[in-house]
Amino acid sequence: MTFQDSPRAIKEGLTNLDFISKIIEHLIWPLTLLIIFIVFRKHLSNIMQKLSGIDASATGISLKFDQQIDNAIENFLPTQDEDPLIAKTGIKFGEQKEPELPKTPFQQILSLRDKLNHQIILKSQKNNISTIYKSSIDLKNELLNSGAISLQEAKLFQTLIDLTNACDKTITQSQVNKVKLLSNTLKL
Repeated sequence: MTFQDSPRAIKEGLTNLDFISKIIEHLIWPLTLLIIFIVFRKHLSNIMQKLSGIDASATGISLKFDQQIDNAIENFLPTQDEDPLIAKTGIKFGEQKEPELPKTPFQQILSLRDKLNHQIILKSQKNNISTIYKSSIDLKNELLNSGAISLQEAKLFQTLIDLTNACDKTITQSQVNKVKLLSNTLKL
């Protein structure tokens, strides 16, 4: 006895294979991503803790704020081999100071940005550079071109402005402290 495949049986077999193929096609990427997330969950957790923003563009995806802070600290703070910078404060004895209200980390960053802008304006005015209708970056460039600030100071100022502009209300006190540490090394 011979078994003959009827056209209907062949058609049903192909539709079943097509159905299975379509299910696999639709499930393979979610399953692959799930496996990747499970395998790399600790690494992804560390990245997510440092993440305060994602930039997606045609050039790719980049993580923002904490990476910027870490890079800036690495580039501008002295290493263990160099002499540490010691900041002197202008404390005057006998002078009462109004107690400052605690500020949120975001407010502290905004205050720091205002302070940086004020410092660059004062430095420009001391060097007879007009500050009218100029941004702090324009002033920084003019100070650099005139030799009033060094290239290192210009880069640090640019980095601090970029950091203070990149933050949002989710910034943490730890991140603010790192940015303040950087700003304390800027001598304008």
